[in-house]
Amino acid sequence: MSRVHPNKIAQWIEQNLISEEQGEAILKYENSAPSRPWVMYGFYGIGILAIVVGIISLVAANWMSIPKGVKIPTYLLLQLLATLFAIRWLPREGLVREALLAFSGLFYLAGIGLTAQIFNLHSEGWQGILFWLVLMLPCVLLAHTAVISRIWYIGYAIAAFLWYANNYTMAPDQYVKFLVMCALLIWVTVVGDLGQSLFPRVRHFFAVGYRTSLFFLVTIGSIIANVLWVDLRHRTYDELARIYLLIPWLPLALLIFFVALNPARNTKTRQYFVTTYLLLGIFATLPLFIDPQLLPKIVKQIVGCLGFLAVWLNIALAAASSKHKRLFDLASLCIAARIIVVYFEVFGSLTTTGIGLIVSGVFILSVVYFWHRSKPLLSELAEDTA
Repeated sequence: MSRVHPNKIAQWIEQNLISEEQGEAILKYENSAPSRPWVMYGFYGIGILAIVVGIISLVAANWMSIPKGVKIPTYLLLQLLATLFAIRWLPREGLVREALLAFSGLFYLAGIGLTAQIFNLHSEGWQGILFWLVLMLPCVLLAHTAVISRIWYIGYAIAAFLWYANNYTMAPDQYVKFLVMCALLIWVTVVGDLGQSLFPRVRHFFAVGYRTSLFFLVTIGSIIANVLWVDLRHRTYDELARIYLLIPWLPLALLIFFVALNPARNTKTRQYFVTTYLLLGIFATLPLFIDPQLLPKIVKQIVGCLGFLAVWLNIALAAASSKHKRLFDLASLCIAARIIVVYFEVFGSLTTTGIGLIVSGVFILSVVYFWHRSKPLLSELAEDTA
């Protein structure tokens, strides 16, 4: 069970949902509650990993000598036993229950790989992962912790990127594939945002989906959009350009609508998040209407850099407004990293010499040191601005 954030309690007091005395009592209870034994969990994980690796090594050493008619029945029997053990422990709470659900769900992936190896099936990877995600979904929904949900969404993200990597050269062009990938992440974000309130019994599943997909959307989306501004391979006067825009903008409009109406955040935080989504959408789709052949390379580099910085600056302001320290650190780190990239874009030729490498190293260390030492000051300035 996750603890209540102090900012959430402060919002409840402001909205007269609870009194100040009740808020202080909740904080006192949360602070006195015992923390999870993560060290013990870590040792449990090491032990389970050692057992699994040992089994894999034992099977791999004798793999070729095992008849094909034995491999699949053996797997089905082991999968059945893992599922039965997980079902038997469902009424109980604790680490064993979650570990059995995770093992049962992950074991499906081994079965998919085994079937592909025996019958010599070939794919681009993402099909097998998507099939595994469908099989694993009941285990994820039955889990009471977010760990299995994180594994599920990471698998989904890997499948999406594998699909993009294997299809970006197909017609009509790689840019439309990028828009489809972003749209998938936006839809998961929308479903995750709504599912938290509509399905409270599996709230953790939708909460993890919302955070994970939003992280990949903003982080990977802003990076790829920046790259596409510099090196875009498509015909901007394509007659289907406006139809392409419907791919990401329909779910993005829904996301903006739900964020704007979300009473859980203060007004300024919602404004910054809405501005961020609008900037990211425009930043990623505007090149459809601009022929990159008509713009000098330096102009495209400047626009791409400014768009990236604008997106992450708004995220930093939103984080400061909502007092989300980790999100602010991530945003400021991305801005610092982009400044380092600017240095290499402008002075990249210096790295071919010894003196240039030394200067570059000193510059990188200086930026990282400045970012680390000035985080508290930058956070205060962002809060004042917000």
